Amino acid sequence: MSDAKQRGSSGRRNSKRGKFRDQEPSLSELLHLREYWKTVRKRLWTFINFFVILVITVTVFTFTQDRIYEANVSLQIDAVTPRYTRFQDVNSLGTGHYLSDQEYYATQHAKLRSRSLALDVLDGMDLTEEPRFEDHPNPAGLVLKMVSVEPKDNTRIVVVRCQHTSPDFAEALCQRWADTFTTRNMVSMASQVSEAIQRLAEEVQSAKNAVGQAEANLLSFKKQYNVLSLSGEDRENILTQQLTELTKVYAQSQAERLTRESEYESLKELLRREKDPLALSLMIENTLLEGLRGELATKTRARTDLEETYLSQHPKLIEVNSQIASLESQIQAEAFNELSRRKLVFELSVAREAELASGLSGRTAAALDLGAQEGEFNRLHREVETRSTVYEYLLQRLQETDIIQELQVNNVQIIDPAMAKNDPVKPNVAMNILLAIVVGVLGGVSLALFFEYMDNSIKTREEVEALGVPFLGIIPSVTDTEGRPLTNQSERYLYSMNNPKSAFAEFMRNIRTNILYMRPTEEKRAQRILVTSAGPREGKTTTSVNLGVTMASGNRRVLLIDADLRRPSLHKAFGLSNERGFSD
Repeated sequence: MSDAKQRGSSGRRNSKRGKFRDQEPSLSELLHLREYWKTVRKRLWTFINFFVILVITVTVFTFTQDRIYEANVSLQIDAVTPRYTRFQDVNSLGTGHYLSDQEYYATQHAKLRSRSLALDVLDGMDLTEEPRFEDHPNPAGLVLKMVSVEPKDNTRIVVVRCQHTSPDFAEALCQRWADTFTTRNMVSMASQVSEAIQRLAEEVQSAKNAVGQAEANLLSFKKQYNVLSLSGEDRENILTQQLTELTKVYAQSQAERLTRESEYESLKELLRREKDPLALSLMIENTLLEGLRGELATKTRARTDLEETYLSQHPKLIEVNSQIASLESQIQAEAFNELSRRKLVFELSVAREAELASGLSGRTAAALDLGAQEGEFNRLHREVETRSTVYEYLLQRLQETDIIQELQVNNVQIIDPAMAKNDPVKPNVAMNILLAIVVGVLGGVSLALFFEYMDNSIKTREEVEALGVPFLGIIPSVTDTEGRPLTNQSERYLYSMNNPKSAFAEFMRNIRTNILYMRPTEEKRAQRILVTSAGPREGKTTTSVNLGVTMASGNRRVLLIDADLRRPSLHKAFGLSNERGFSD
């Protein structure tokens, strides 16, 4: 029934959600393909319109596009140039390590897509037939859009692809691109080699000056410490030998000094204690004293003999005594002379010992200084050798770099020259149409589902019942014999009465029956029925009049009240005046 239908138009979305809440369906039921298929069939024209418009638009756009042709050229970029020397190449290329090589290749690929390379390529090409390059504010950016760089996996090959509407221009651009990049790389390497030669020449001169300074320092050290002809090891051996000999002599001088000191002190003590000249002569080892002691012994024996013969005042005895006294005086004097001599010898031995001690101390200090001198000598000698080695290496590298400059080595070379394809690569008609069909199907289905989701109106019996209210029936459109809607209001309002055997009248009787039997007892049956809708001209008057006629045909008293205060029309159905209405 249209009234029930309109009352249910408070929102299909709410009705569906209420239905889902009441029945609590599972996820599989919500996603059932049958429901989606019903929705697509319901919104079939939406699906068809979207699909057809999209496919036709893509097809027309594809066939109206310019045909794009592609040319490609293959380049080989080596990470390290051929090694013609045993030194590292002067060019800053790959080092053989994976990460370093990856960075180098990434840099070269970026150079292949650089703006400066694009400008050089454009400068070397004839663009008279390409007017779009003449007034373009960024011709380098325009040509870069035509060029792509594609490295081949696990190789050193890079493919440069150029696309243009003209295959000849694409091929010329691609070949010029590869030639310009190769030439720029050669010039860059030559420039690096020239800079390296200049830098090496400066380093060679600096190393040469450093060698001269080191040699001058070593020569000055040799002159200062007198080591012109002896090495540090030889000087150490000589000094050690001198120390050994001097220590031995110093020990001997100490022993000699002790001996002389002992002789002097013993004689000094003897002269202090002993007064007998003969005893002194016996205790002192002296040739002169031995002679005087022998002569004294002879004179003493002669005096003994004379005392037995002569008196004490005899001239011979007096002469002998005088000779004995003279000999004793000589012995005493010679004893003191021996003491003085021993003292002098002792003093000389002390002086000798002091002199040897001073010499030994000097040699010891020299031995201690020899280590520092030898370290300084070795350092200066190593500095000369190191700087000489660096100078030789730099000089040899400078010569080898000159050879590299003459060889003109290039680590970039063209493998396959540029060649354009005969067939255009863009647009791909089959692929575009296929994608349009796929997107059209998916988009059409999605659009149909979206419209269905956004549609909150009620159109089916199931949607009405989902609201939890009974479904009374369906009211068809009122048409004439030819199937056209009736425009005469009086005929439309009283159609069921004028045509009791029509389908419209039968549908109204079904609605009457459903209303009466919703409540089986007479006491509980509805006494008031409200017919309303969400908007004007939706059939409220037609439904009310025909339902009232149908009710009255069953011997029931029916009162029709027109409560439409804006556009009342019930009086028109029965030809009555409208002087008094609902508000009166």
